[in-house]
Amino acid sequence: MNLSVKKTILFSLVLFTSFSLKAQFDDRMITANDDTIACKLSRSMMGAFKYKTAKGDKGEVDKGEVKEFYTGDKKKWVRRVYITSQRYPCYMTVLERGKISLYEMDAGFVYYNGNSFYNNGPKTQWFVAKGTDTAELVKDGDNTLFNGRKERKTYFMQLIEDNKTAYDQYMADDKFSYEEIKRIVELYNSAR
Repeated sequence: MNLSVKKTILFSLVLFTSFSLKAQFDDRMITANDDTIACKLSRSMMGAFKYKTAKGDKGEVDKGEVKEFYTGDKKKWVRRVYITSQRYPCYMTVLERGKISLYEMDAGFVYYNGNSFYNNGPKTQWFVAKGTDTAELVKDGDNTLFNGRKERKTYFMQLIEDNKTAYDQYMADDKFSYEEIKRIVELYNSAR
C-alpha cells in the first residue's frame, strides 16, 4: 500500500471515530452536585430514564441524584421539579428558564409518588416556578383538574405583578392561552 492510501484510510478511520464519539455524547445529565455527565439517555416503557456513559456505566436516572438533563435527539432540557400538590418530584420539559421558569409535563408522562404510578393522560400541562424548584399548575387542557381557570389566571397575574411591562401587557391582552403565557413569561424574563 502506498502512503496516500494509508493516509486516506487513517483519515477515514479518524473521521468515522469522531462522528461515532459525537453521537455518544449528545445527551447530558447534571447531578445534584452540579457535575455534568456526558451520556446516552433512553426512556423505558414505564417512563423511567436510563443512561449509558462513554465508559460503559449504566443506570437509571435517579430523581435524588440528577436535577436535570438534556436530550440531544429532541433538543430539549428536562428538569426535576416538585409540583405543589405532590410530595415527590417529577421530570418536566423546560420551556423557559429565568426569573420565572415555565415547564411542560409530557403528555402521557408516568411518575411515581412513592406508592404507585400515575399517568397524567394525553394533555398538555404547564407549570410555573419563581425562584424555586417547586412549580404550580398554570395551564392544562382540562379546566377541572387541580383548581379552576379563574384561580390559575389570578395566580399567574400575582406572579408577574412585580414587572410592570409584563403585567400591563398581560392585562391589556386579557388572554390565557399557552402561547400568551409563554410570551408573557419571556417578556417578564427579558425585562430589566
